Amino acid sequence: MREFDQEIESRQGQVAVVSFAGPEHLKQFAERSRPPFLWLADPKRLSYNRLGPGRRGVTAIAPPRAVWGYIRLILGGRIWHPQ
Repeated sequence: MREFDQEIESRQGQVAVVSFAGPEHLKQFAERSRPPFLWLADPKRLSYNRLGPGRRGVTAIAPPRAVWGYIRLILGGRIWHPQ
């Protein structure tokens, strides 16, 4: 998303991130990563239920290409540290 920061700003837009995490966890994450987004906590998933995207499979979260990338990273001797 950072590659589009200037375009979003030039159009006077703002990116909103909706997370299932609780407000305190989300606040800590946002402070560490410092992205220019509006962070919204929705631990009860009310917005998702209202918008109706439904559940998607595990490949929506971890597509095979990404999983293979992590496997190659580990096989290369590096350790993946999830945030």
